[in-house]
Amino acid sequence: MVIAESKIKTDKLDALSIAHCLRTGFIAKSWIPPKNIRELRNIVRHRLALRKEMARTKNRVHSILLRNGIKHEFTDLFGRRGMEFLSRLEITGSDKYRLRSYLRIVESLMEEKKRTDNKIALLFKGSEEAMLLASIKGIRYYSAMIIVSEIGDIRRFPNPKKLCNYAGLAPRTIRSGSHVYHGRILRECNQNLKWILNQCVHSHIRFCKESWITRLYYRIAKKKGKNKATVAASRKMLTIIWHMLMKGEEFKCKCQ
Repeated sequence: MVIAESKIKTDKLDALSIAHCLRTGFIAKSWIPPKNIRELRNIVRHRLALRKEMARTKNRVHSILLRNGIKHEFTDLFGRRGMEFLSRLEITGSDKYRLRSYLRIVESLMEEKKRTDNKIALLFKGSEEAMLLASIKGIRYYSAMIIVSEIGDIRRFPNPKKLCNYAGLAPRTIRSGSHVYHGRILRECNQNLKWILNQCVHSHIRFCKESWITRLYYRIAKKKGKNKATVAASRKMLTIIWHMLMKGEEFKCKCQ
């Protein structure tokens, strides 16, 4: 760390400080993804953006229904029958216009989501890494492609712990003398990778009852709750993924 000698801050002094850090090796190199990974990330993150926009638009529709006191019994309000119900609603004023507009947006987003899913499915067939990850129950082609695109070159992580730090699944460690304190998990991380691993864990424990990941989840959930169990199981899954990608091996467990 550089301690400034005065409170003067200029571009010249900043450049000098950066040059000094670079000369002494205090600035870590940033990994630049190759073109194929950048292209894959763009497509996968576009799909994630569509999902978020879809959720926002659906929430706006629910808000209109709530404001107008309209109730329904559909498990999927935006399925075929649900959309027919919404299109026939007798709502007046600006809410009527906004509802029709949101329904058109939902239909458009659904179509774009379908096109993007087809594109990702096509790319999945050409990715050996993603097909390896799909051998883990609970990880389908879309999830596998998110993981592969966000990790990039697995060789840039010399060990599983480095990868878990990158995904925000490792606790913060503070050491002072002989005392070591393990705090909360890191917030500065790859949020997409962390999110998809949490989703995959919940799918995995339903389909693979006897795996190491599932056993770890239920053991910790019993003692410390489901949230901490999800983090621990996600960390275990990512550690397994690191070994799979490094060795080029499929996942094996007693339930398979």
